[in-house]
Amino acid sequence: MTTTDAHDRFRLTLLTVVGTAYTAAGYALDDRPTQWAGGLFRFLKPFETGAYSGMMGTLEYQHLYYPENDIGRFRISIARGALPGHTLPVGMQPVRRILTGLLWGDFGVRILPDPEYWWSYDGMTELGAALAESGQLTIAYAMPWLSGELESPRG
Repeated sequence: MTTTDAHDRFRLTLLTVVGTAYTAAGYALDDRPTQWAGGLFRFLKPFETGAYSGMMGTLEYQHLYYPENDIGRFRISIARGALPGHTLPVGMQPVRRILTGLLWGDFGVRILPDPEYWWSYDGMTELGAALAESGQLTIAYAMPWLSGELESPRG
């Protein structure tokens, strides 16, 4: 399998496993086939109300594929920043974190091996399970943290 085929398979599995839940939460996959071909998949959501009104949340999957072993891995970065064509509200700063770092550092949730963790898989069953696990953590922690609905107990 080529790297491009592996990224296509990853994107389709990603959409199958978490796409409906992300869409229901207001996140949409950014339509950028060139980035997809490189293994980068971004879900975007504009925040129209609340503490971060006028800003945007991003869930970014970075997928790496190793054709010599037919295995892959991915991690999720989360970010909050200005909407395209806008400036940040006064006093607001853009933020960018790795999901596992947010879990470990901000929430003390240490169910994964380390704060720099990459989900690995060898085959479709493992990929589906890894996407389901990471999606649950994203929905439970990252999405409400990005929108300001969930604050870190650690400040």
